[in-house]
Amino acid sequence: MAGIGARPFGVTLVGIILIIDGILALIAAVVALLGIGDGFTSAIGAALVAGVIGLIYLAVAKGIFDGNNGSRLIVGIVTIINIIVGVFNFLNGGIIQILVGIIVLILLYSAKAKAFFG
Repeated sequence: MAGIGARPFGVTLVGIILIIDGILALIAAVVALLGIGDGFTSAIGAALVAGVIGLIYLAVAKGIFDGNNGSRLIVGIVTIINIIVGVFNFLNGGIIQILVGIIVLILLYSAKAKAFFG
């Protein structure tokens, strides 16, 4: 059963990062709703997108903390996409994006994390 036993520190760290990302996306949604942007219509659209992304991040973070393997899979897929984008942006800071992605994958797919996620 997933989530049985002590949650590894790396899994906790990834969950905390997801919570921070979710909160920042929700803050961006509020800022967009306040009309700080190009125009009212674009502000509403940006707010909706940022709000949905923020809620998804928070839901996936809860899944990570609970040991949900589906949430781990979602983070893994998004991380692999980020690594690929980092390869294309290698000369413009993509190396950091690649390194962070690799670290996230190591944290979520280590032996301790595999045991936690079941």
